[in-house]
Parts: sequence; C-alpha cells; structure tokens
Amino acid sequence: MYELGLPFVSVGDPLIDKWEKEVRSGVIPDLLEGLSQDEAENLIDWSRKAYKKKVQRGMISSTIADGIGPEIEDLLGDDSTFKETF
Repeated sequence: MYELGLPFVSVGDPLIDKWEKEVRSGVIPDLLEGLSQDEAENLIDWSRKAYKKKVQRGMISSTIADGIGPEIEDLLGDDSTFKETF
C-alpha cells in the first residue's frame, strides 16, 4: 500500500498492519516476527538456497550479483549467521 501511495487501510491481520505502519514510519519490519525458531530457520534456509539457485541460473545478472553478492553471500553463505540473531 505504501509503495503505491495508497492511504493506510487495515487488512485485518494485526501483524501485517503493524508492518505496514512500520514501513510508513521508515522502520524496516522484522519479517521473521511471529515465527517460531524452527519456522524462521526453515525460511532462512529456503531463502539462502533460492538466492543461490537464482545466481546459478542467471536470474540475477552477474553485474547485480557482483555488486550485492559478496554481502549477501556473507549473510547467506554461513549457516550460523542468522541463528545467533534470534
């Protein structure tokens, strides 16, 4: 809603509404909020694999991947990176 310049309208889900308000105020919402430790770890593992597959398949151009790859690889390449932040 915010990206489209639409006024804030509650979607009825307290967590989604909270995230919308955070985005409007310039805060990056915690998209793992509301997930259990196992659910969060599974989502992070999936995201890590999906990113690597997109790079391998050329879905992320080498120019873009070169610019963001090292930072993302630092985050996604180490299995222990996120586990310490919960």
